[in-house]
Amino acid sequence: MESLRRPAAPAPETPDTPSPERRRAFVLASSPAARDALLDAARRSPALALVGQARRPERARRRLEASWPDLVLIDGELLGEARPTELGRLLAPWRAGLVVAGRGPEQAAAAFELGASAFLPLPRSPGQLAIELAGLAASVVPGAAVREVTRRLVERRLARRRLDDERPKWLLVRERNRMVPVPVADLLWIRGAGNYATLRWPGGELPLRSTLADLETRLDPARFVRIHRSWIVPVRRIAGLATRPRGGYLARLEDGTRVVVSERYRERLVAALGGAVPAERPRSRRRSE
Repeated sequence: MESLRRPAAPAPETPDTPSPERRRAFVLASSPAARDALLDAARRSPALALVGQARRPERARRRLEASWPDLVLIDGELLGEARPTELGRLLAPWRAGLVVAGRGPEQAAAAFELGASAFLPLPRSPGQLAIELAGLAASVVPGAAVREVTRRLVERRLARRRLDDERPKWLLVRERNRMVPVPVADLLWIRGAGNYATLRWPGGELPLRSTLADLETRLDPARFVRIHRSWIVPVRRIAGLATRPRGGYLARLEDGTRVVVSERYRERLVAALGGAVPAERPRSRRRSE
C-alpha cells in the first residue's frame, strides 16, 4: 500500500527560505511497536534530527514548545484514543509538518481529519520509513522560519491589545454638579456641533465638551465610524444602509435615528460594514418647461 499525501499547498510566506539543513523531528507515539519504528526511522534518516518524544498528547505540549520541531511523527493508534479535533488544536502550530504512521483506512481518514500532511501505512521497515520521511522533510519549512512568523503574529496581537487598553472605556460627562460616566460600549450615536458633542446612550442624551475630531482619534476605528461631519456612530448600531431618491445614502440606526451619509465618508462607512456600496438609483433629470 502506497503512502497517502495531501496535494502540495502553496508555500507560506516566511522571512526565510527552507535550507538544506536537517529538519527537526519529534515522535508522539503510545504503542511500543510504532514508537520504536518511528524513533529508529528518524535516527536513520540523514535529513532528520530527533529532538524529542512523548507517549501521551497531554504531556507533549511543553516538549513541543521547547524543541519546536519541523516534523511531528504521530502514532496512528493515538487517533483512536483522542479525538482528532482535540489533538488538532494541540498540534495546530505544527500542522504543516504532521505525519501519521498507522494501519487501515480508519486511521488514514482520521489522519486527514487531523490535518496531517501525509499518512504512512504500517507495517513498514525502518529503512523504508526513513526514505519516506526524508522526502517529506525536504518539503517542510524549517521551524526557525515558522517560529519567526509566529513571533511576529504574537507581537502584532499584543500591540493591538495594548492599543485597545489605552482607548477609553468610559466618557466622563458633566451634568449639573456631578460627573456621569458613560460607557463607550453603550453609545448609540454621537452628534457634534462646534466644540460640543451630544452623546446618546440608553440613559438619555448628555452634552460633552469635545470636538468630533478629538473623539474620532480617541475611539476605536474598528467600532466607531464617522459618516458625516456632525455624526459618529458605532458600527454595530447601524441597522441598515439605503439609497436616497436624489442620490447618496441614508444610515438607519438601531434607535430609529436616520443620518445622511456624506459622500466624503461613504467609502469609509461601507468598508467598516464589510460590504459593497449599494447601487445608487439614477438621479431624475428635470424636464424643461
